Amino acid sequence: MTIVDGTVYFDRERDTQLRENIMKERARLIQKMIGAKKSGERTGPAVPSFRQLNSCEEDHEENNGLWGRIQNRIDATEIQ
Repeated sequence: MTIVDGTVYFDRERDTQLRENIMKERARLIQKMIGAKKSGERTGPAVPSFRQLNSCEEDHEENNGLWGRIQNRIDATEIQ
């Protein structure tokens, strides 16, 4: 266990538990996909929800860095 100023930053037992949970969830999702394919549902490759090309020049402009683009995307999707 790693504790700094009374805050737990890493716990091996918790890490082991989280890894087991991730493995179980992964197996569940794989079985769900296999079942969907066997039942005749339409399948295809994974498609990203959006794709954006990053370049260094853009990152130095105001609100064009990673966090600025994320905030712009959040602002654009908020209900007004």
